Amino acid sequence: MRDLMIDSSGDLQQDELTHDLVEVSGTDELLQSCAELLGIEQGEMDELAPDCGLPLDNILGKAYDDNYAAQDISDTLTNEESRIDAVDDVQITHDLTKRTSAISVDIHSSEIQDSGNQYDDQGNIKLTVGDSSGI
Repeated sequence: MRDLMIDSSGDLQQDELTHDLVEVSGTDELLQSCAELLGIEQGEMDELAPDCGLPLDNILGKAYDDNYAAQDISDTLTNEESRIDAVDDVQITHDLTKRTSAISVDIHSSEIQDSGNQYDDQGNIKLTVGDSSGI
């Protein structure tokens, strides 16, 4: 698949020389798709896709639990992104002073061929979202 590249602030990327919009494909497009999917609250797009996105019931609030949050993240990625075969590991790191969390996920996809250096030796893709996203 191909898509337009989005930077960490959510803006479309432009080529500095030609000022054309930059396209992304392969592994990078899958990682971008997953990060965008985790940035959508389930029910946020009620009219278009009511089940799309990450349910925040176990992620926000006083009853927060890393295990439930990790399961919701894993379920969202495997159910919503058809190119993901498995989610092997979900790590959530919290920065309480900045009130942010970073999510690191190992995903496996047999459809993506241009692995580059983003795969580990088990064939997992490393996806990290967070820092500035407030997830």
